[in-house]
Amino acid sequence: MKKIVFSTIIIMFISFFIFLFIYFSWKDEKSANNEMPWFAPNKQAVLQSRLKPSIGPTGPIRLYRWKYSWGESEFPKEIVEKIDEFFNEKKMIDEWASGLGTVNGISQRLAPYKIYIISVNPLVLIFEEYDYGDIKERSIFQIMGPVKERWGLQSRHLLNDYKYLTKFEYTGVLHWCSPDMDIHLTPVEFLQTNTYTIPLPDGQLELKKERNSLITKRK
Repeated sequence: MKKIVFSTIIIMFISFFIFLFIYFSWKDEKSANNEMPWFAPNKQAVLQSRLKPSIGPTGPIRLYRWKYSWGESEFPKEIVEKIDEFFNEKKMIDEWASGLGTVNGISQRLAPYKIYIISVNPLVLIFEEYDYGDIKERSIFQIMGPVKERWGLQSRHLLNDYKYLTKFEYTGVLHWCSPDMDIHLTPVEFLQTNTYTIPLPDGQLELKKERNSLITKRK
């Protein structure tokens, strides 16, 4: 009888730890993965999330990461830091509208663009020129729109967020840059075939214009 009870307790403990491992392990966010940026030819990053145990009143904290390949991943926060650092090094932020208050002691600015992450490793950004209108005496809500309509990775220095898409509609003039390849803002000048190519160390990024949409492909 004692052996049966002991075995039952062991099985319960093992089952409990297996449950915790599964519950707190990384899982694919499949609904969002068609939007993830390219990380290699014909391969997009995979958005994953997991719960991190927390003793606080809010309970477990949900973490997110971009998985590129087996054993290789990157946290969105690291991407944001890389972009913000590049904008600061190139003095790009100094050229953008200021006087928008501070967040955590950091002065906030507004870039006259919508900013998209289309590739990582190397990191490549697309800038769409965009007029946010007169920002004087307007709240962040009035300038950027409702919070529920805003998404993307949030910069520490800009009101703009960094959206991640491989296909999107646009109306403004396009530019691109790459912090990893140390390339400043460069105009996107489409050929007669409505395509534009960005050379990469392991291939190329092809931008294709279809009506009012931009479709990207890493080859």
